[in-house]
Amino acid sequence: MKNAIEEVLPGTHHRLCAWHLLRNATTNMCSPRFTSKFKDCMLGDYEISVFRNKWQTLVEKFGVEEKEWLNKIYEKYRSWATCYIRGKFFAGFRTTSHCEGLHSLIGKYTKPHYDLSEFIEHFQRMLGHMQFRKFYAEYESARGVPVMQTCIEPLEMCAADTYTREVFFLFRPILIRSGAMRVVDYQTRDNSVIYYVCRYAKLANVWEVEWVDNGNAITCSCMRMESFGISCEHIISVLA
Repeated sequence: MKNAIEEVLPGTHHRLCAWHLLRNATTNMCSPRFTSKFKDCMLGDYEISVFRNKWQTLVEKFGVEEKEWLNKIYEKYRSWATCYIRGKFFAGFRTTSHCEGLHSLIGKYTKPHYDLSEFIEHFQRMLGHMQFRKFYAEYESARGVPVMQTCIEPLEMCAADTYTREVFFLFRPILIRSGAMRVVDYQTRDNSVIYYVCRYAKLANVWEVEWVDNGNAITCSCMRMESFGISCEHIISVLA
């Protein structure tokens, strides 16, 4: 699959399924504690240097430097470590469960013994069901207004009007977290302004948010918006 993706879809980034990786870690390492630490290294939103330090600590702590499976999987870190995938758009998907869920839905409507005409008939029923779910989601998004829960009510209300209800409920916790962010400094360039954002004004972690004047675009060094399609709390703190 990896070779086919590189040949047919050269502009994409192949990502390994997190669920399968954790299952393989459990099978090969036989240690729930190791699997838990491995999961943290894989899914933690760390900088590259932090990831490498955590990985080295993990290997040394469990004494698995010579474990063949672990060494092979580390060679593929660009396909599973969050710090190397950051900025690649996956819409929040980490596993193949979405695809497998579709396969399961098809299996509920179609059976192996169906002939071609029966398969088409029941497949059309499945498409009708999916279309109904889409219309229902749109209806839920248009019906009523969710209760505002943040102190940035105008921005929250705008998000409620712009996003579908399901995406809005994903966005609101990010909006709440933005209240802990502080702009501690900024720097003006030719056609842009770079804002330096910290959590509770502590300089342990600093994110750079760049606003480009002529393009009316805004980006953040965490690159979560590029990865998930939803603004991060650092950008929101600058906009607010």
